Amino acid sequence: MTSLEQLENPLPKFIRCKVKLALRKEDDGTESNKVRSFEVLSIDKPEPDAFAPSAEVQLPEQDQLSTDDAPDAPDTTDPNVPQSETPF
Repeated sequence: MTSLEQLENPLPKFIRCKVKLALRKEDDGTESNKVRSFEVLSIDKPEPDAFAPSAEVQLPEQDQLSTDDAPDAPDTTDPNVPQSETPF
């Protein structure tokens, strides 16, 4: 940040600033803030996401995923197995 005009845009994340404001009151009674001074104190390092996958985890590519690798579902049409009469 090098000028007050840059405050018209959102600040990048993790920038800690010291800002002095002046309260302006218009003739019609509306109030607004005006930036009088602006000082960048630090740029903070973001905290790591606790739920993000670690760097060692490698996910398979989409074309490597196959339903052929999944185990077959049990056959429920066996006449020796009693069938439920209650629909799910």
